[in-house]
Amino acid sequence: MECRRADALAYRAALVEGLRWSKTPLFPEIDRLLDGERRDGRAKRLHHLPAETLPDGAMIADEGRFLALRGNAALLWSPAGYVGEVSRPTGIVTVLTPPASLAALARGYRPLWHPSASPAA
Repeated sequence: MECRRADALAYRAALVEGLRWSKTPLFPEIDRLLDGERRDGRAKRLHHLPAETLPDGAMIADEGRFLALRGNAALLWSPAGYVGEVSRPTGIVTVLTPPASLAALARGYRPLWHPSASPAA
């Protein structure tokens, strides 16, 4: 919120619209929601959804790789940044992005892509 205030406010507005909330929450409430969607106790909570329904910016796990979906492609993530591109997967995939963030992405929130990401598709 401190260094990217405009982006945080845009995320919250897209989240409110995507989840069809009638009231705008404070950021601690959003943090609690996201934490509950990310974890099951201490374990990572994963979601299994059709790839075709996922918005650009969604992160998935696929055969030991981590992919960021964008257009018809999936960007291969590494700790050093994005290191390549493959075709966007189809069918049911393992989604790392919390459902609330998927709703925000679907309602127009655009993530800030790392400079190593190829130009937008």
